[in-house]
Amino acid sequence: MTACDIDIDFDLVFRENDFRQRFLRSEEEESGFADIEAKAQAVLSAEPWCPPTTETYVAAYCPPIVAVFLYRIDTQHPVALEDEDGFPEWAWVVVGDLPPLYILYVPIGDGVGALRVYIEMYQTWLKRFDAGLPFEELDDLEVPKDAEHADMLRVRLKLLTKNFVEALRPPLFPGLPFQVE
Repeated sequence: MTACDIDIDFDLVFRENDFRQRFLRSEEEESGFADIEAKAQAVLSAEPWCPPTTETYVAAYCPPIVAVFLYRIDTQHPVALEDEDGFPEWAWVVVGDLPPLYILYVPIGDGVGALRVYIEMYQTWLKRFDAGLPFEELDDLEVPKDAEHADMLRVRLKLLTKNFVEALRPPLFPGLPFQVE
């Protein structure tokens, strides 16, 4: 898949600086945003195969629960040029009070789509955990493999599904009312 295969809806994401100016009202909010964005950036930079990013967009932001960032990757960087199939131009990163996840090679157009993929990946992880099956291609997902963490993950996935995916609204603002059953 190439970057051309991904149709991102830029009406539903904000450039990082635009987001900061439009939505962050205090030093505390600015500091919190900087922390969660650094956490998202670290998800990519921790991977030795990932080139640097050149642009940052905010697709969802509801601290401390969840944030979804879209990064443009430097496809001309030597690391990217080593990829014979072409390195993807875009990476989605989901972080917050939940296990982080980066998403490449998946055609996602907006933050809600990224949350859908996040939920699907971790629901698959939970099904394998519950059945006692090996994790194989899911080994990269950063969740300790124990019942306590599986239960916490279930609650977070339910919250994301009910409040954002089923509601078809990206979590862009702090203080939204949440419902967890």
